[in-house]
Amino acid sequence: MPLANIVNYGAVPGGIGSSAVNALAFRNALAAGATRILIPEGSWWFNEILFGGNWYLPLGVEIFGEGVNATVLNYNPINALIPAFKAWPTPLGTGQFARSSFHDFTLLGPVVPGVNTPPVGVGIDLDNALFCRVVDVQIWQFAIGVRFNTGAINTYSAYNVLDRFEINSCRVGIQMATRPTGTRSKMGGSGIRWSSTT
Repeated sequence: MPLANIVNYGAVPGGIGSSAVNALAFRNALAAGATRILIPEGSWWFNEILFGGNWYLPLGVEIFGEGVNATVLNYNPINALIPAFKAWPTPLGTGQFARSSFHDFTLLGPVVPGVNTPPVGVGIDLDNALFCRVVDVQIWQFAIGVRFNTGAINTYSAYNVLDRFEINSCRVGIQMATRPTGTRSKMGGSGIRWSSTT
């Protein structure tokens, strides 16, 4: 799997002003064929990652940092309805599996102006995705920290794992919705596990 350090594609650590530049660095790394994207130690701002006309990542992409206390990702979207990271949604019957991995970073949600204003957006979206892993992450300040499934008709999210994580200051930490039997929304084989590292 080709490895890309996001810095080599133009990303710069620092403040909110680097959001567009860093989103472009993600896109450039993906366009170059990278499937493993390292975000080094530091504080990194980014807005929506549009790749190939879609808001979701290509198949088999791994996004990782150097640890939850070292790599901090600050999501600054223009449209807060677009998740910070969305795994490839599997079209029914295609056999295409997302197989994405997200690990070793802290992800902070959009800063919402105003006193007592609720958080917005989704941190990591696995809706309709299969065989994804979210491990050793902290997620803060989203409406939904991790979305496994919205419960929409004709979706199938399965075999996704969330392990060794913290979700804080989110209105919904983990969304795992279902639909009535017969509507083809499924959550099979996915799991959430917390294991202490101390």
